[in-house]
Amino acid sequence: MANHFTSIPQTLSRYRIPASIVHTTAQALREQGGGVREAVALWQGRILSEEVAEITKLHVPRQLTGPLHFNVPLDERLRLVREVSKEDEFILIQLHTHPRHAFHSVVDDQLAITKHTGAISIVIPDFGLRWDGDLLQTSVNRNLGCGHWVELPHIEVSQLLEVVG
Repeated sequence: MANHFTSIPQTLSRYRIPASIVHTTAQALREQGGGVREAVALWQGRILSEEVAEITKLHVPRQLTGPLHFNVPLDERLRLVREVSKEDEFILIQLHTHPRHAFHSVVDDQLAITKHTGAISIVIPDFGLRWDGDLLQTSVNRNLGCGHWVELPHIEVSQLLEVVG
């Protein structure tokens, strides 16, 4: 019998991400931001074990954006939680663009949609205009708890995020 998870284990150390979702995400972020606004996308997934999760779906939520911010209204966040919960899955990874450099800002730390300990937040530079889906061209950050985020070195990113297919 397969494990049924009611919460996201803090021990996740590998996310399997279909290449098609990565490429669709890159395109969606470019379109959403239009090269002049930040944009956010979310990856839904299922927990396979205490260590492994699989990304199953891309969400581009309704959002209010500008050149230095994005906001997903509370009613949209709640709608997403209901939708994802019906499938016994979770929002596992948040991705968003920045105007120039990719880094997790203090505002990103405070307003992240994925807030659980161990959550992953990926920041893409240049409004995502030149991002082809290579996760090593981004800033990949992990929530260590209590709102403290740390950027992961490329070697850890390669071990944590496995693009498949």
